Amino acid sequence: MTRSPHKPPARVAVIGAGMVGLSTAWFLQEAGVQVTVLDRTGVAAGSSWGNAGWLTSSLAAPLPEPAILKYGLRAMFSPSSPLYIPPTANPRLLKWLAQFARNCTTARRDRAMRAMVPLIHGALPAFGALEAGGVKARTRPADPLTAAFRSAQDSKGLLEEFAHLKSTGRPVDFDILDGAEARNAEPALTDEITRVVRFHGERLIDPARYVRAIADSVRARGGLVAEGAEVNTIHPTRTGVTVAGEDYDAVVLAHGAWINRLARQAGVRQIVQAGRGYSFTVTMDQLPNGPLYFTQQKVVCTPLGDRVRIAGTMEFRDVGAPKDPRRIQS
Repeated sequence: MTRSPHKPPARVAVIGAGMVGLSTAWFLQEAGVQVTVLDRTGVAAGSSWGNAGWLTSSLAAPLPEPAILKYGLRAMFSPSSPLYIPPTANPRLLKWLAQFARNCTTARRDRAMRAMVPLIHGALPAFGALEAGGVKARTRPADPLTAAFRSAQDSKGLLEEFAHLKSTGRPVDFDILDGAEARNAEPALTDEITRVVRFHGERLIDPARYVRAIADSVRARGGLVAEGAEVNTIHPTRTGVTVAGEDYDAVVLAHGAWINRLARQAGVRQIVQAGRGYSFTVTMDQLPNGPLYFTQQKVVCTPLGDRVRIAGTMEFRDVGAPKDPRRIQS
């Protein structure tokens, strides 16, 4: 790598106070940059609150892949399907879906997986840097992380995926238990489960707590985190950019599903489509020993203190659309 001939920014605005925005702000501070983080709602108010908190390299894979098309378009249009596409006439969404389908090939999946490797290798060390630098939350082992199946046949797809990961230089550390041994390994499972695949070496976090801890660290190091600050426009200037009436050397767009409008103002033409999941957190008579993954339903369960967060499924719809209660009921 060579040093950029351009003068590094001294003041940067970051739009979005979720995991991506606050982590970006924190590492910019490491480089001596003065940061202001703006969010229309608040810290960890969206997907950075409701996600499962898994830091799992074994499950990091591109969503477009051949099995999606094999799964069948008919299933995708069912509200009870793990992957749901509501009927729409939105031309941007239809264009995005066509691009998505074109990328559901083996060659493009493999190319995307190779591109993800450096990101995966750098992920956990980045969490380590945050914690060594003053962020008070901690990752914790998810060992074992258990994928549960009604039959050995049901686990075939996951095991084939592991074999593919190994062939691309990403071996997965796992073991397989069957029958009573499978249920004894995780007493929270019912007698319907006859096989489990246990991942080793993965980690997890309490997502909202962790993101709030990053925000606390950003503030403690002199950064501003402005909540309830909605940014509707960004204005390029001769020396930088104007955001919410303030001049900065640069702006980082990190507000997730809402990024399209401001990205278009910055000249970005690539469509970013929101993928919505659902989650809820409940008490249980018996907490699982560790995180659980039901691969066919695309649902995960994460112990968070005395409760369990149930999260999963995926649907592609307009970002401002109301939630669909059928997704939780099914």
